[in-house]
Amino acid sequence: MAEHKRKRSDLGMQPEEVRARASALREEMEGLLRYFREVMAEDLGLGSCGGATSQKGAIACFMEESDLPLSRLGEVIHARLKEGDWKGKGDLTVAAVKGVVVAVGQRVAYGIPNPDADVLEDESPSCLWCWEV
Repeated sequence: MAEHKRKRSDLGMQPEEVRARASALREEMEGLLRYFREVMAEDLGLGSCGGATSQKGAIACFMEESDLPLSRLGEVIHARLKEGDWKGKGDLTVAAVKGVVVAVGQRVAYGIPNPDADVLEDESPSCLWCWEV
């Protein structure tokens, strides 16, 4: 005869204590997310990518640590390259930029994983997406 395991619904805590702990954890998580966004927003002086000697190098520089989804990242980098003095920029397309982004980097989630997320396009703030070269 198989024994049925009972689930412990209260974990030895009163409902008020469970709600208080959940609220405290939610506040702590929101604070950590705010801190992460502040740190990511700091300008490290690398935004110009002036040291890059090729379009591929400049794309890698512009994409590094960005949290944007691929579609928007491709458009932003394309616009920045069009503004700069890059060889062959007349032939450059958003699709080509996105192709280089996917070839030289990957988008990593440092936050709460979402198994159903589209890795290249998800914008869930709790995932803490970051492009890495």
